[in-house]
Amino acid sequence: MGAAPGNRPGLAVVAVVAVLLLVGLGVVAGVVSSGAGGGDSAVEPDPITAVDLYARDEWRASINGNEAHAYKIDAWDHAGCSNIGDAEVAAIVDGGGCEFGVEAAYERIDLGLTVVQRVFVLRDDDAAEAAADAITSAQLVGTVNFRQELPDGVAEGQAGAGGRYLVVTFAVLAAGDDTVVEEAARVYRYLHADTVTTLIWK
Repeated sequence: MGAAPGNRPGLAVVAVVAVLLLVGLGVVAGVVSSGAGGGDSAVEPDPITAVDLYARDEWRASINGNEAHAYKIDAWDHAGCSNIGDAEVAAIVDGGGCEFGVEAAYERIDLGLTVVQRVFVLRDDDAAEAAADAITSAQLVGTVNFRQELPDGVAEGQAGAGGRYLVVTFAVLAAGDDTVVEEAARVYRYLHADTVTTLIWK
């Protein structure tokens, strides 16, 4: 004979499982909806600032045993993406969904070297890569606006992407023999590579 309708163990088990599922879903929902954002399900990473990115007054780097260093002149935050520079480079950066940026200037007085750098925060990694390729291939690096007044001399620049950050670095060497030129080039290239690498992990 079967069990009486009021005493069926199968229905009791189903009821317990249902209660446990509801409690579990409630706990999960509470975890997802709670947090530092006061209910936001996703928290945006902190934006970069000039103070954080360019924290060191003396920048140093070593690659494969070769060292380079430079001294910070100043660093600035850009609230938006105005005054980017040449119309063509501005269109490239704007087209990448530019949000804001930071900038810094370094020097090596003993080398007669000035290095300036702007970082633009773009829409995503692909936008930053595309912008860097376009600016470099079109040789527009030197048409980006920088706050630091640049001396006359031999100039070189490059653009690169570190995640969704577009990094544009430009260097001017006033004068120098082959040894000075070699060291100045190392400073400029290492500084650019160091910033790009740092931003990949942001």
